[in-house]
Amino acid sequence: MRYLALGCSHGKLPKIKTKDFDIMLYLGDIAGDPISRDLTKKYMELITKGYAEKSFKNLFNKNFSKLEWKEKQNARKVARYINSLNKKVYLVPGNWDNCKTRFWNVKKDYYRDYIVKNLGNLKDLHLKFVENKEHIIIGYGIYEHPEKEDNEFYKYHIKKLRELFKKAKKKKKPIIFITHNQPYNTKFSFVRDKKSPLDGMQVGSNVIKDIIKEFKPLLSVGAHMHEHFGRVKVGKTVCIAVGY
Repeated sequence: MRYLALGCSHGKLPKIKTKDFDIMLYLGDIAGDPISRDLTKKYMELITKGYAEKSFKNLFNKNFSKLEWKEKQNARKVARYINSLNKKVYLVPGNWDNCKTRFWNVKKDYYRDYIVKNLGNLKDLHLKFVENKEHIIIGYGIYEHPEKEDNEFYKYHIKKLRELFKKAKKKKKPIIFITHNQPYNTKFSFVRDKKSPLDGMQVGSNVIKDIIKEFKPLLSVGAHMHEHFGRVKVGKTVCIAVGY
């Protein structure tokens, strides 16, 4: 079974130069727009200088809702494009994708109700698993970093994923864990961008790290950190960062 893994296209059509794969793994942040990306960088600069969070909407001003809708329109174009390749696509939502969950109380669930809706080759795997003839694939999208063990977000997701992995282990097949973020405290979990106000910050996931250490999947494949591309090992698990 051959897999093509990618993520963080942020509204841009990915340049896929091969059809020599069976399944695509899309790792979140399908939504985005160049203008809102630039404004977000400016917002991060304000936050590091101590300004309140409301400064974000002040940056967007009257264009906030238009930019948000543009991001989702771009995401839909990307989703329709990867659907048109006539390959099975398993995906998880990223932090840009407006996916409504117990902990992400967005006004509208654009991810399910618009971005991936009625696209037959796309299957959302957030807190779900699928089985094919060679592997089991388990998904965990969105993110919070780094989740603390006494944090409700951590407790909820570690419980859900443990349930999935225990069921999957009974199938006696190698497991591929697809995530949006990277496992905590690897070389891929630190921001490495001298132009970013977050340079050097640890933004990996304890949920991902702890699940990998406990269940030892064959592979863990994530995105989120645009500057990182390659592989590391966490215990016996090969962890891949797909870059940007």
